[in-house]
Amino acid sequence: MIVAGRRQWLVASGRRRDEPFDDADQGLLRALAALGCGALSNAELYRQVHVERERLSSITLNIGEGVCALDADGKLTFVNRAAAEMIDLPSLDITIDDPVSDGALTAPDCLLVPAREAMRTGRTIREDDARFCGKNGGTIPVAYTASAVMGDGSPPGAVIAFRDITERKAFEDELHHHAFYDSLTGLANRRLLVERLDQALRRSALDRKTHALIFVDVDRFKSINDSLGHVTGDEFLVAIGARMKGVVRGRDLLARFGGDEFVVLLEDVAGVDVAVGAARRICADVEQPMMLPGGYELVASVSVGIALTEPGKTADDVLRNADVAMYEAKAKGRGGIYKVFDPASMGTRSSERLQVEADLRKGLERDELEVHYQPFYSLDEQHIVGAEALVRWRHPTNGVIGPTRFIPIAEETGLILPLGRYVLEQVCRQVRSIRERLDVDLPISVNLSPRQFQEAGLLPQVATALDANGLSSELLIFEITENMVMEDLSGAREVMKKLNRLGVRLAIDDFGTGHSSLAYLRQFPVHEVKVDRTFVQGVAESRVDSAIVRAVVDLADAMGIAAVAEGVETRDQVAGLSMLGCQVGQGFYFSRPLRVQEFDELLTRHFGRTAGPAGPAAISKDTNVSTITAV
Repeated sequence: MIVAGRRQWLVASGRRRDEPFDDADQGLLRALAALGCGALSNAELYRQVHVERERLSSITLNIGEGVCALDADGKLTFVNRAAAEMIDLPSLDITIDDPVSDGALTAPDCLLVPAREAMRTGRTIREDDARFCGKNGGTIPVAYTASAVMGDGSPPGAVIAFRDITERKAFEDELHHHAFYDSLTGLANRRLLVERLDQALRRSALDRKTHALIFVDVDRFKSINDSLGHVTGDEFLVAIGARMKGVVRGRDLLARFGGDEFVVLLEDVAGVDVAVGAARRICADVEQPMMLPGGYELVASVSVGIALTEPGKTADDVLRNADVAMYEAKAKGRGGIYKVFDPASMGTRSSERLQVEADLRKGLERDELEVHYQPFYSLDEQHIVGAEALVRWRHPTNGVIGPTRFIPIAEETGLILPLGRYVLEQVCRQVRSIRERLDVDLPISVNLSPRQFQEAGLLPQVATALDANGLSSELLIFEITENMVMEDLSGAREVMKKLNRLGVRLAIDDFGTGHSSLAYLRQFPVHEVKVDRTFVQGVAESRVDSAIVRAVVDLADAMGIAAVAEGVETRDQVAGLSMLGCQVGQGFYFSRPLRVQEFDELLTRHFGRTAGPAGPAAISKDTNVSTITAV
C-alpha cells in the first residue's frame, strides 16, 4: 500500500509460507490494507497539522505584533508575548486552540468591543488609529484588525492582531508641526491661522459670534537684518513672538504670518474694544527692551491693524481688511500706532488697492507711465539749472493719476523696482537728448524709494544707464529722504558711499521734516539738501519758518553743499529766500511739472535766449543743482 507517497507492507503472521491465500483471504487482506492505509494516512495528516500548528503558534508567539484570541463569552484564550508587553495583560503562551481553564481573564473593553463587532457582523474590523489600554493605566496608539473565528453556526470567538504605532504617530506629529507651525518661532504659521479662521467663520454663520484679527508688522526690521545680521534678526523675531504670546489670551491663536508679520486671532469677542485692548498691550510690551541670546538689547516698534469678522466675509476678506488697517497705521507714522478697519473709509480702498495693483502691472507693460519734469531756477538770475523728474500714470480710463495713489502700492508689491528702472532710463535718455539738441549738460535727479535704495542691483543699473547714453555720472542726482536714511544708518551710509564712488551726486529730500541730526548729516556724502515746502510756504510771513530756512542754508554753506527750496509759489517767497541766501528754487511760481514735449519747448526757448550753456561747467558750485526725482 502507498502512504504519504511511500510504499508500505502489510505483514500477516500465523500461517505457513507455502499455504496459499484463497479469495476470502485475499479479500480480507485487501480490507486490512485499506484500513491500515487509512489509519496511517490519518496519522500522517495529524502529524503534519500538528507541525504546522506548532509552527504557526511559534510564529504567533514571537512576532512583533500583538495577537489576542477571545471566545464568544469575551474570555481571553490566547495572548502572545508582544501583546502582553504592549497592554496590561498576562502572557498566555499556549497554542491558540488549546483548552483554557475556567479562570481565564475577561478581555478589556479595548479588545472586547472590536472582537464582538467582528463576531456580530462576520466582517473583518480594521482601525488605523485607535487607543488601547497600556501599562500603568496609560494608553498606547495602535492599528488593529479584528476577525471572527468562523465555524458552524455563530462564530465561537475572534482574533485581534494589533501593532504599536507610537513611532508613526510621532512622525505624523512632526509632519503636522512642520505643516502648521513656524520653524523659527514655534508659533502657528499662516496655514494654521487660515484654517482656524475658516473654522471660526463657519461657526459664526450658525452662532452669529464675532471674531477679531490683529495684524502686527515690525517697523524697520530690515535695518536690523542688514546692520546686525540675519541671526540677530531671527533672534529678534523669536523674542517678539515670545513677548506677544505672553500678552494674548490662552485661547487666542498667535501666528507668524511671514517675514516680520504676526497675526493674532481672537475668537468670540464682545466687540472691537477687546481687540483694541489686546493691540495696546502688544504695542506696549514689545516696546520694552529685549535681551537677545547674541548679547544685543533691542526694542521693537510695531504697526498694528485690527479687523472684525462680518457675515458673508471670507478669511481672505478679513485678512485683507486687517492688512489695509495695518498699512493705514504705518502711514500715520509707525511706532506703536494701531488702526481699526473702517468699512466706510477703508473698505473701498481695500478692493481699490487690488485693482490699482493689477492695472499698474498692465500699465508698466503698456508704457502708460510718463516722466514729467519740473525745472529748478537760480533765484538771482532765474536761469534753469536743473530739473526734477516726476512720474505720472496716464491711465486709459481714469486719466492722469498722481504718484500718491500708486507709488505706495508699487512699493508694497515690488512694482517700484521695474518702475524705478523705467524712470532712470527715461531720465538718462532725456539728458542725452538735451545735450544733442541744445549742447547743454543739464543735471537731473531721480528720487529713490526705500525699496530701490535697498536693491542689490542698484549700482549696476545706474552704471549701465549712464554708459548706454554716454553720460557723465555727475549729471545724475539721487534724492533720498531723511527717514529712509535713518531707518538703517550703517546700510544707508554704505550705499551712499558706493553711489558717490560711482560719481553720482546725492541730495537729502524734505530736509527738516525727519528725525535726523546734524551729526548724522555730516557723516554722509551729500551734495544737496532740499528745504521742505512746509518751511518755504511761511518764509515771507513767519519768523520761525524764516529762521529754520536760514539755518538750513547756513548749514549747507558751511558744509560746502547746495540748498534747494522746494514748493516756491509766490514772488514774496522768492524775495524772502533770496534774502536768506538760498540760491536755487523749484515750484509752481516758476513752472508746473511738464510733459517731455513741453519741457523740451521750454528749454529750447530758455537756452535760445541765454548767453551760454547751463551745464555744470558753466554754473557756479553754489548753483550747480540737479534734482530729478523718480517717485
